[in-house]
Amino acid sequence: MKKTVYTFLILSITVLNIYAQQGWFWLNPLPQGNYLSGITFTENNTGYLIGSNGTLLKSTNNGISYYLVESNLTENFQSFYFVNQTTGFIGTDNGIIYKTYNGGNSIEGIFLGYADPVYNIKFINTYTGYALTRSEQKKSRIYRTLNTGNNWDLCYVFPDSVCIFNISCINNTIYASGENIQRKSKFYKSTDNGNNWFVMNVNILGSIQGLHFINEQTGFASQFAYGRKFFRTTSGGVSWDTLSDISPDNIQFINTNTGFAYGQYSNNNIYKTTNMGINWYPIYQFSGYISKVKFLDSQTWISVRMNSISYTSNSGANWNEISSGFNEYLDDVFFVNSNTGFIAAINGKVYKTTNSGYNWIGYTVNNTINYGINCLDFLNENTGFAGTIWSTIAKSTNGGINWNVMYIDSLMGESIIGISIPSADTGYAVGKYDSFLKTTNGGINWLITRFPNTLYLNDVYFINNTTGYCAGRDGGGIIKKTTNGGLNWQTFNFDSVFYFTDLHFVNSEFGFAVGNKLYNIGFIVRTTNGGITWDPSYLPGTFVVSSVYFLNENVGYAGAEGISYKTTNGGNNWFGIRTKSPDLHGIYFINENTGYAVGSNGTIIKTTNGGGDPIGIEYVGNTVPNDYSLFQNYPNPFNPVTKIKFSVPHNGFDRDIKFTIYDITGRAVKNYQYSNLNPGTYSIEFDGTNFASGVYFYRVESGNFRQTRKMVLIK
Repeated sequence: MKKTVYTFLILSITVLNIYAQQGWFWLNPLPQGNYLSGITFTENNTGYLIGSNGTLLKSTNNGISYYLVESNLTENFQSFYFVNQTTGFIGTDNGIIYKTYNGGNSIEGIFLGYADPVYNIKFINTYTGYALTRSEQKKSRIYRTLNTGNNWDLCYVFPDSVCIFNISCINNTIYASGENIQRKSKFYKSTDNGNNWFVMNVNILGSIQGLHFINEQTGFASQFAYGRKFFRTTSGGVSWDTLSDISPDNIQFINTNTGFAYGQYSNNNIYKTTNMGINWYPIYQFSGYISKVKFLDSQTWISVRMNSISYTSNSGANWNEISSGFNEYLDDVFFVNSNTGFIAAINGKVYKTTNSGYNWIGYTVNNTINYGINCLDFLNENTGFAGTIWSTIAKSTNGGINWNVMYIDSLMGESIIGISIPSADTGYAVGKYDSFLKTTNGGINWLITRFPNTLYLNDVYFINNTTGYCAGRDGGGIIKKTTNGGLNWQTFNFDSVFYFTDLHFVNSEFGFAVGNKLYNIGFIVRTTNGGITWDPSYLPGTFVVSSVYFLNENVGYAGAEGISYKTTNGGNNWFGIRTKSPDLHGIYFINENTGYAVGSNGTIIKTTNGGGDPIGIEYVGNTVPNDYSLFQNYPNPFNPVTKIKFSVPHNGFDRDIKFTIYDITGRAVKNYQYSNLNPGTYSIEFDGTNFASGVYFYRVESGNFRQTRKMVLIK
């Protein structure tokens, strides 16, 4: 079939890398905690790993150690390919292929035209490469570049009834394998660099997911439906011989004769061949699920599982753990001073640091039964409380080293989900469903009451011994307030909110609650009058929000997945800051510069500069301008991303900048608010993916300065 050609031009998405300490940086695990999805090595001992939230790791010593290549990318990386030590390509989950020509120090991106994940990238030489994308509806496409990724052409669109899982390229020949809607095998081949494709009727019954060719005639395929089988062809895919009943979806050869195979359905075994794949035999069995393995030679392997990296130089007889730290789900964080802090973990431990988070020691709360810790609160360095997943509240009086555990029978297994200790005698907690607990004797006894018709609770926060709030869900989002220690409650209903997850108050009047609307849209409400009224505080994004913390009435933070939000004007405006981390369940700031956040996969991250620069704005020049300036966007016209620069002078009227984008009717379609910007030149990135083609106007305002320019979006 003849190809249809479309060309997608480079979008000028240039990513200049920064040092980690300019924003959020990792404390645990190290070197980082995001899921890793791929590993490759080039010549000269150079290797790369990719993962979620824009993770790119690099090794220059044959995989013995890695460092995090910093960038402002936050997409989930799906696939990659390096043609040499410095030039490589990364495919994302939203239809972008990024290119680096200097080992990741800078990256340029090309949008392929559809926001579909890029599952495979393969090159046959420095110039010619192919990329496979697949939509949620399993629509599969192959793109081609003939100029080292400067442009990508839509090379072939597979029929709607076909889902392609893998491609393999040898010289001018490309193979593609997958399934039809009955999960029967589909196999395609091109012998002219993808210009023409034809279907091959192969003697493989079910879905083909693993695919690898070592030359134009010899290749391997794995069947995943209608039985597990491993096949070999010596006829370029015309006919296939059955090798075994395993189904490895990863097949690698280190030379003509020697290869390895493993995958989800290989019984956790690594299989090896030394005769071009005629015979395969198991050589090593992992104790759990195999994610990715790179075979540098017969002895040296690099293994990636979740966010951990391991190295062996003797075919698995011994493994060296390259990653360090712990990977437990972390749910809450609290610091009593600049050095000493505590974290609640799902493995039943409270982790403690006494050196500002650089080392952590885990202390088991319940030595009899290992219940996960959901929440904690500390009065001082010595006295603290923790709530667990099984009706237990624990108290420590020696800084979290030892714990006295109280099991509350009447909760009948209900988890303690939130805890607040306003004084040495008085404390409060909530159960996951409808339980409210109170102590007036330092945790010796707890009085339980229940909220009728409440679906579940997520947090509790008391300002003093009598005034407090709890939040959760009852049909929609609810916030409850008491001013007499829980004897009576006033309920505030939020029908547009699905549920609330966290609460924080600065004082008796000023407080926030975070939660989510339907479809995982983050939401924040604010009160400035002690809960009498609540105003929505909108976020610049649609991420799930799970934690909130305010230092004062102006400066506050909220945690989400891969991002934190910050306000400097009491929640009137919020801007996103990249954390490049899994979802954040707890956040705590000691001062305006130093803060901590914790979450999934053992995530502990820290900032020492208030979180760093906002997403979408970049400091691009430190020469102090004499006047305010607004520059023409570039590129213009654009599709879908453009950059807009403006300058802030030293003697500016105001360092608070309001930046607005309007459509042709004058309706504001995007607002940015930046506070306390230093003098210099900044660049804002505007993404028009969700906007219609047409003329738009952008305007910057600061004090008495106003300026407007025009730009054109063409799709």
